[in-house]
Amino acid sequence: MEKTGFLSTGDEAARGNWGLLDQRLALLWIRSHARAFGASHTKVLLLGNSAGAASVILHLVSPLSNGEWQC
Repeated sequence: MEKTGFLSTGDEAARGNWGLLDQRLALLWIRSHARAFGASHTKVLLLGNSAGAASVILHLVSPLSNGEWQC
């Protein structure tokens, strides 16, 4: 894993964004199940402090997000 624990270098040193992929899966689960908890699936708030804020930014600019999140 790369020193940040998230980013991939695209080679054998750090193959994948496992941390971001885990976060993405959790966010998709929340959106899929929000109604069961009485919440809106269209109003998911991504919030973070320090490294968490960096994760939010990475989700906003990630090609995997494909415009799913907005500022």
